[in-house]
Amino acid sequence: MRYLGLLRGLPASGKGIFIKEHNLEPFTLSSDDYRLKLASPTLTLNGKLGINQEVSGMAWKSLRADLEYRMSNGEFTIIDATNISAKEVNSYRNLCKKYFYHMFIVDFTDVLDVTCKLRDKHRGWHTVGSSVIDKMNTKLQNAVISSSIKTIKPDEFSDYIYNIYAPINLNTYNNVYVIGDIHGCYTALKTALTNFDYEKDAVIFTGDYFDRGIENAEVFKLLYDIKDNKNVFMCIGNHDPRI
Repeated sequence: MRYLGLLRGLPASGKGIFIKEHNLEPFTLSSDDYRLKLASPTLTLNGKLGINQEVSGMAWKSLRADLEYRMSNGEFTIIDATNISAKEVNSYRNLCKKYFYHMFIVDFTDVLDVTCKLRDKHRGWHTVGSSVIDKMNTKLQNAVISSSIKTIKPDEFSDYIYNIYAPINLNTYNNVYVIGDIHGCYTALKTALTNFDYEKDAVIFTGDYFDRGIENAEVFKLLYDIKDNKNVFMCIGNHDPRI
């Protein structure tokens, strides 16, 4: 399943703890981890060791490259970063469109800046300082995130993921059709579905919907009309465009 999750909230709002509690480390790309790979902790203005922000540009370039590689393979991925502004959130939309991903936000913005500042003092070299949190909080208060992006609270995550990845039960259907390599052949597709019961049967399309055939528009219309049915399951094939 092609899902990209963005953790959104101030530094020290609990995103790292959330990742550990849900065993998400193998699925997570963290901007701070990329910074620490490029540069050792440095002495900050408050006299403590903190993450070197001067390598942020290079860190984000590497993270984006790795993210696109994961998305090209359909990997479920979590981005551990503040993702405060609408610009930051929207920057992932083109990749989601390119690789047919659903994007969702896990929202930590209810955690107050005062709480984040107190926690930040005890984060070792992950500390960013009160002034940075103040700047981010100002940006956070002014940000307007599109309501079209699914947003959940941390305590809703488990149920949300279960609903996405819960095993599909096909035992409730009379017949299960598996159809692949349509390749724009609408007439053949209609013939294959001649006896298909749109209420009592299920159909699994394994991809390669277009290309080669001469009835691509007709195939598109039929699939578009039924794509949201609960008994219709659609996979991506190697002939299906990703751009």
